[in-house]
Amino acid sequence: MQNVTYTSDRRDVVLCRDCKYAHMTGRDEVKYCDIITMLDDEGDAAPMYLPGDWFCASGERRDGI
Repeated sequence: MQNVTYTSDRRDVVLCRDCKYAHMTGRDEVKYCDIITMLDDEGDAAPMYLPGDWFCASGERRDGI
């Protein structure tokens, strides 16, 4: 029998509340994100209001966190 070694493509997750692209409200919610943008009917950026523990693949940690 052979020894098998498993590896993973693991990546650290950055939650929105710690991300430099997220603009938070005072209630630990994301109001705007510089990467993920929701547009309204006129094509303008609209508030998103996601929970602070949300995350995406493009998040980067803010300085000092």
